[in-house]
Amino acid sequence: MQRQPRPTKQARASTGKGANKNKDQEDLLGTLLGLIEGKRTPDAAAKPVASAPQTMDELVAKLNAEQQQRAEEQRKALEAVADKPKPVKR
Repeated sequence: MQRQPRPTKQARASTGKGANKNKDQEDLLGTLLGLIEGKRTPDAAAKPVASAPQTMDELVAKLNAEQQQRAEEQRKALEAVADKPKPVKR
């Protein structure tokens, strides 16, 4: 069997990881531009930034409050579904 010549460095770049490098760079650039543009919108400036918990106790309290809120929302959603009248088959 005869060996085929190895592709040149330039040819390998277009078929291997290098082919995706430009796409990755374009995606990253688009993401960064989107973040920059997002910061310039008036909505971004109007939203107050919540302060991060400073202690472990504050973090636990915040997580418990969020969990209780989600549980209450789920309970209300289930009650709303349960209270709907069932369709009558004819």
